[in-house]
Amino acid sequence: MPTFYNSQIPPPANWQDFQTLCCDLWREIWKDPNTQENGRQGQPQHGVDVYGRPDQGDDWAGVQCKGKDNYSDKSLTQKEVENEIKKAL
Repeated sequence: MPTFYNSQIPPPANWQDFQTLCCDLWREIWKDPNTQENGRQGQPQHGVDVYGRPDQGDDWAGVQCKGKDNYSDKSLTQKEVENEIKKAL
């Protein structure tokens, strides 16, 4: 019998939906209703796709959304992470 734990949720149809899903997720994790996506399509984001204030505190946090193809064994590399951190700083 399928349950939440053994079911596979289909991936979002496009990167915009994936980024919106990430924003909604981090809004809940951070408990910050003002968490939002950074900029508009085509604008430079400097390594930050979603930003907010965890627990509505004074410090800002950012998220870089990286989607990878489920079927080509692509994975996030250490180099990609380091490059995005440099952009955000």
